[in-house]
Amino acid sequence: MKDNTLMVDLSSKVKQNRWLFHDRYNSISDYFRETNITKWWKPEQEQKQQEKLKGITEWIKELKPETVLEIGPGTGRFTKELISISPHVTGIELNEHQFKKLIHLYPKVNFIAGDVTTIALKGSFDLIMCIDVLVHISDIPGLFFKFKSWGKSLICDITPVEWYKNYNKRGTVHRGIDSKEFENMISDFGTVQKQKDFIDENGIVQYKVYQIIF
Repeated sequence: MKDNTLMVDLSSKVKQNRWLFHDRYNSISDYFRETNITKWWKPEQEQKQQEKLKGITEWIKELKPETVLEIGPGTGRFTKELISISPHVTGIELNEHQFKKLIHLYPKVNFIAGDVTTIALKGSFDLIMCIDVLVHISDIPGLFFKFKSWGKSLICDITPVEWYKNYNKRGTVHRGIDSKEFENMISDFGTVQKQKDFIDENGIVQYKVYQIIF
């Protein structure tokens, strides 16, 4: 299966605005750390983020992993939960600004600065966390191939392209993932143990969260 069937570009501005987007993301992330208030989502969308955080945290508690690899920890929203559950947490962060913040806030976590699509890791993890990341990855099957060699299980999420189409009526810069193609791809690598949908105020699936066993 070609990986480009998973991703749908809704704007040609993605590459052009990449660095501007990073600067904006860094500013919003710093504000979130200080206030626990996001400027990114509308209040009802932030509520879904909180529901997703709570739901995924419960899944992790049930798994009781000794070792966790977190992909793209960003603001550290999930990192904060992970260190209270697992004694050994490793994080891979591409954004240099976020990386510097993370190593200061969570000194017990082994953070690695780098691109998850190109980085080489040794060892195995009980759980890999990949939340709010896949929407930025062009070769998702390639990344899953690496995940399968790194860990026993994976918790990940996607935002379906249908939600972005409804949200981006003004033509703003976003991507979405074809959920049917994504679920077909998962079967090439492992088995879905749990799956949960988070519905927005318009009755459209905003997030699909999966727990996968390799």
